[in-house]
Amino acid sequence: KMVVVSNRGTVIVPPIYNELSASYNNYMKVTTEDGFQGLIAPDGSVVLDIAYEDMIWNKATAFSSLVPVFKDNRYALYSTAQGQFISPFVYDFIHPDRDMIAYVTDQASGWMSLSGDTLIKSEAGIDLFGQAELAPVQTLEGLWGYVNCDGEMIVGATYENAESFDDCGTAVVGKQGRYGLITSKGSLIVPPTYNSIEYVGNGIYKFREKNMVGALNSSGKIVVKPSEQY
Repeated sequence: KMVVVSNRGTVIVPPIYNELSASYNNYMKVTTEDGFQGLIAPDGSVVLDIAYEDMIWNKATAFSSLVPVFKDNRYALYSTAQGQFISPFVYDFIHPDRDMIAYVTDQASGWMSLSGDTLIKSEAGIDLFGQAELAPVQTLEGLWGYVNCDGEMIVGATYENAESFDDCGTAVVGKQGRYGLITSKGSLIVPPTYNSIEYVGNGIYKFREKNMVGALNSSGKIVVKPSEQY
């Protein structure tokens, strides 16, 4: 069991919880022996009932005051600022992102405002905004493109696969089982020619070409020649 004490050694929260998270925005996530989770204040008082199977609790969700909470195989969104749920438990996935909320249900997906109003709706899959302020969306025809925060299609839906933009402002896209890289304006840096491309950080991408592996940078220049040894 875990306990919370003050800087004077006074017990604030007795040892009744199996886990206690770090304190973000004056709240802590707690987990009971049965695995149920909730939120408590620094004085130990319960803020959100300890009755949920999971919640996405980190600096981003805590300081946005919007916490995705999981129960009975669905997510809802709890507002610590308002002290209440602002959405029902109907989402397969829900996540606050900047000034919008990404969501996925059985029928649709998209973004809504922080108050719960629908802003962008897609009948198929949708992902979060990347570093380029664009997000991959899939059309009813099954092809992928990229929209901006206003829902405008910036990069046409011509790809069979599309990933979020990374910290280089570059995204991995695929056609006919081959993968390449594009810029946020849709220009090809690397045509879809490789068996796979994976961003590994610091502007470096690992690529696979048949049974050989190499690496290239965000400009498309090969920095490690492909070899069977890697």
